[in-house]
Amino acid sequence: MKKFIIGIIGLLVIGIGSYFFIQDEPPLVTSQMGGADYEDVDVRLINIGNESSSGEISIQEVLVNDREEPTDVMIQVSDHEKGVVTSNTWEEEMEYKFEEIEDVSLETNTELEIPEDNEKSKPIYALTLKHTMKINQAIIKYEHLGEIYEKVVSIQ
Repeated sequence: MKKFIIGIIGLLVIGIGSYFFIQDEPPLVTSQMGGADYEDVDVRLINIGNESSSGEISIQEVLVNDREEPTDVMIQVSDHEKGVVTSNTWEEEMEYKFEEIEDVSLETNTELEIPEDNEKSKPIYALTLKHTMKINQAIIKYEHLGEIYEKVVSIQ
């Protein structure tokens, strides 16, 4: 019985420790990739990845500037060789794959750069934001292991 209680306490400590570690180290990583100014719309790309090895990330909502809804937001899903593109259209005949944010979950261990072991089989992801005003920041709300997080990305 004593071993059972010690085992339960050990599992609780590990569980609580893991929870606080994840809270301190949210798994979504980002980097600004640039963008373009078109006549009537500002388009920005944000490279995103999931550093976690324990669960996928689902993007819940993306806002810009002072928590405004962007004109449009899509996720590009690609690979390291092809990369991503800045575009103000989501035409299906393009060689790049644009998807709705609710249709994509970021796989585990998807880094922003090609990993040192040169494993190129993992996809890369980029948020493509369009807005009628200049985009100064993006607020990304996402879910990981049942918890909701928010990350603010400043755009230069």
